[in-house]
Amino acid sequence: MLLPFVLGLLCAAQGPADVLAEAERALAAASPLRVRATLSRTQALTWQTHLAEGTAVVDRGRDAFRVDARVRELRSEEQREVTLAKEGRRFVFLDHGTKTFLEGDSPALGGLAGRLCLDLARLTPAEPSYVAQQGAPGLREPIMLGGERCLTLVAKTPDGPTAQTWYLSERDHLPRLWESARDLGEGDTLRKRCTFHEVEPRAAALPPLAVPEGYSPGQAVAWDDPEERGARPTEGGFISLADGIDALRAQFNAQKDKVRVVGLFAPT
Repeated sequence: MLLPFVLGLLCAAQGPADVLAEAERALAAASPLRVRATLSRTQALTWQTHLAEGTAVVDRGRDAFRVDARVRELRSEEQREVTLAKEGRRFVFLDHGTKTFLEGDSPALGGLAGRLCLDLARLTPAEPSYVAQQGAPGLREPIMLGGERCLTLVAKTPDGPTAQTWYLSERDHLPRLWESARDLGEGDTLRKRCTFHEVEPRAAALPPLAVPEGYSPGQAVAWDDPEERGARPTEGGFISLADGIDALRAQFNAQKDKVRVVGLFAPT
């Protein structure tokens, strides 16, 4: 009976901002970090749940990652084998079924499949430092997940707003599970759940990006991402016109040889 009481006192003394700072340090120290994970994404009004299952290697020092995943709709047997890779400002999306690739400086490559891969590569629903400043974080009672005692942190960031729950290993402060719920308005909600089955700190370095031999350029898909419709916060928590233009440009970035005209209207 004494041990849980003492651990509870230690967690209370640490505080949510301290836990987030430890998580940020742990993610940096573990890089390159390799995880095997499953991500689910459900939008309330469509009742569709999409799954991405696979492996992500994230090297924060090089600003690089690679995600190899199987993507499918929960009630469908059809699945796609895809890869999303990043190095600096360069992104490459590979569809291994069609042996096609998309390349550009936007993470929106590959439509929904690319977005699911991007969420796997982020490891947490938002940057720990941003949540510490903007999310009014709080701590709940620790729980056991897969044999790991995990600190439970909750926050609600202003971009949406988005309610988040983080489960961070008490041993290494690396994520073992996170959940988020984003209010899209008009009764619609976007929910995500990312479960980490294996976590390997200081994994082998990522090789340079290369499109496999035999792959041909694919056709970009303009996908209406509900997360890009709302405000995307800057460091101060506000959206700028430049952010809005970037969000539009991301939808049509994969093939730069085509010209598209977008009209922007605002009250005067």
